[in-house]
Amino acid sequence: MEAHLDSEPDSPKATSTTAKGKGRKSAVKPLLRMPSLEVDWKSESLLKFEDRASRTDDNNDDSDGILTPEALIDNLRDWVTGDPLHLEKHMYHPVMSFISYVARCVQANADKSGGACSQVGSSSIAGPRRLIRPAAIPDYKPRDSDDNTRIDIGICAVELGKSSAGEVGRVPYAKLLAILEAKTKATDNDAAAVQLLEYTRQLYQQQPDLRFAWGITVCGCDVRVCHFGNDQALSSCPMNVATSKGRRAFTKLLVDWSLCEDSQLGHDTTMRHLPDLNCWQIDCPDDGKRRPQPFYFSKVICRADRLFGRHTRCFLATDAKPTTAVTKSSPLEAKLVIKDAWAYAEREPTKDLRDEVMLLRRVEQDLSTKIDAEADIIFPQLEVGGRVQFKLNGKPTEDNTDVFYKKFAEEAKQAPPFRVHRRIVMSPIGEPLHMVESAKELVTVVCDVMRCHSAIVHHCGILHRDISQNNVLVVRRDGIARGLLIDFDCAVDINKEQLGNRRPEMTGTLPFMSINNLSPSSVPRTALDDWESMLYLLCWKATEGVISAKRRVAEDFGALPIGRWRNGDDEAIVNAKRAHMSNKEDFEDQIMDNFNDNEDDNDLLKRLATRFYMALFQNRKVSPDCHGTAKKAKYSTQTKDTVSDSDDDDFWTKSGEIVDPFVERVNEKDVILKTLLVLIDRYWKDSVAAQHAAKLVVDEQANESPAR
Repeated sequence: MEAHLDSEPDSPKATSTTAKGKGRKSAVKPLLRMPSLEVDWKSESLLKFEDRASRTDDNNDDSDGILTPEALIDNLRDWVTGDPLHLEKHMYHPVMSFISYVARCVQANADKSGGACSQVGSSSIAGPRRLIRPAAIPDYKPRDSDDNTRIDIGICAVELGKSSAGEVGRVPYAKLLAILEAKTKATDNDAAAVQLLEYTRQLYQQQPDLRFAWGITVCGCDVRVCHFGNDQALSSCPMNVATSKGRRAFTKLLVDWSLCEDSQLGHDTTMRHLPDLNCWQIDCPDDGKRRPQPFYFSKVICRADRLFGRHTRCFLATDAKPTTAVTKSSPLEAKLVIKDAWAYAEREPTKDLRDEVMLLRRVEQDLSTKIDAEADIIFPQLEVGGRVQFKLNGKPTEDNTDVFYKKFAEEAKQAPPFRVHRRIVMSPIGEPLHMVESAKELVTVVCDVMRCHSAIVHHCGILHRDISQNNVLVVRRDGIARGLLIDFDCAVDINKEQLGNRRPEMTGTLPFMSINNLSPSSVPRTALDDWESMLYLLCWKATEGVISAKRRVAEDFGALPIGRWRNGDDEAIVNAKRAHMSNKEDFEDQIMDNFNDNEDDNDLLKRLATRFYMALFQNRKVSPDCHGTAKKAKYSTQTKDTVSDSDDDDFWTKSGEIVDPFVERVNEKDVILKTLLVLIDRYWKDSVAAQHAAKLVVDEQANESPAR
């Protein structure tokens, strides 16, 4: 985040930082205004900290664990006087006291008015909904953290009238409204912002109902409020609490947070935790029907573990409301999977050619009618789905990024990409790819997915464009592991998108992205890119290890050539993949020779990877112009009209023209795809048969055991 220290304090201008994932460069966008909660509550006692008349405890009762008003004012004076505090730990209690004092004043006003509306000018607003308080302990590691980092101050939203019991101890990320990062100097804002970015990721991870997040940086006397969306982080200009104007602005922020609707704090009001049943209720839209359907879940199988992006979450759910509390001994019987994500979209639903709900309906309809049941292809079955709506100021409102960005984007003439909150209920339920138990299972799953992928391309005209380990699930049927391809957020209609007429988008997950998708390339994207991604995924899993007990730890990848597929910027990853895929010898030496040797069927994985690579990058049924990854002189035939299966390419003669093998492969994609599908079909049949044979042995042994 860029610090505009030369700007007017409390100015509504804000800075913006965009992050595109690990290995991508960040860019600072033009200034945007900080989102306002559009509420005001005039109370001079909230703004003049020397005014003792607003104390809430005349008897100095400290029973709720928070300091008395006198002590709070004494503490915060150390901060707002502007005298330097040389250690971060010396800042914690003054800052916490400021926030606690404002909470006391909000509570006092609520008690005085009895919860009635407050008059502001010619209009009235509802009383406070909550208090904004600091966690009781500063500088701590939240108990649900996935690393060892410590946050400076946790900010909590507490129900009115509640004691501080909820904030005592190490408040988890799951219960925090925001994180406050403190530094002693105003010039340390960049360092504070970087730390805040790291911590805020865990708010998304631990809160399944978080739509966007808030944060605060305090650097010396300068306070900045930060807003974290899907594609950018916004930071306000500094509010200098050493001035009355700065104190007023920071106080107004805390009061606004106390007054605003839950949705304005970033919460998804279409999801509600049911404490009596120990589960969540989630309302899922059904396109074409007015009322959403309620579903219930207690298990999150995919968390939003990144700060930026789609924030995809998946829940195992049922449409039947539990009658008793969900426990380990009485679990919720899940029948469905709910996917919740913020995908790029068109503002007008009827013009949104990438609507995942629409695409899944097409897949289900076309494959159900055009594929013979004997083909035995597994594909996702859509139950209900659509764009999420919630009530804002009592009015039904579509949940999209315009809701909290449009007004400010219009003023700044700059808007982030448009995203819509979409929710989908589907079946069957699958397991993550790391749950495969043998190389035979992995091969079956990989082949299943690409058989389905080919059917969807051929019969539905839909290209997936995001083959990755998170989008491949394991579905067990009668004890046999099968593969399921999910997540069509990045999918496109091949015919309507006209991918060859413009520069294609970069889509996918870094280690598995095709060379074309990682490059600033105008080469049309085709199904070959998805097949290339699956080759990378197969190699990744074979290098990591299939069986959990024999799996390499993630850190070991850094020392292997394949680790370069995810480390560094896009250009570095492209160069690594180009080198590894340039010829068979380099592929074997750099990639296959590092497959995990602890696997029982390592040879099976190597055979499939070799044939997969050859069919894609060195296919003998097409011109050598299609081979490899580097541009080269074009070949022309002199003595033969057809290509032989022989390894002898002497009948090809080089010409002076330079060709790109990726362009040439697009021209020959039908031949290459046919070769790949024949290969995959053969390995699929063999691996399924091997699974059945292994299951038969286990079943026979189980039947013999009682007799012994």
